[in-house]
Amino acid sequence: MVFGANTYRAHAQMLASGIEESELSDPWVTRMRSMPTTVVSTTLQGPLDW
Repeated sequence: MVFGANTYRAHAQMLASGIEESELSDPWVTRMRSMPTTVVSTTLQGPLDW
């Protein structure tokens, strides 16, 4: 998957925000979380923890 920085931040925040376990075990969410991800941005500054 390829994300821009803002979209990646929104997805990362959503997944870390305490979503109920039943939603995290959804097959679509599970597949999305396990796929390799590339973030493309000209605005991010390092160092980044991910």
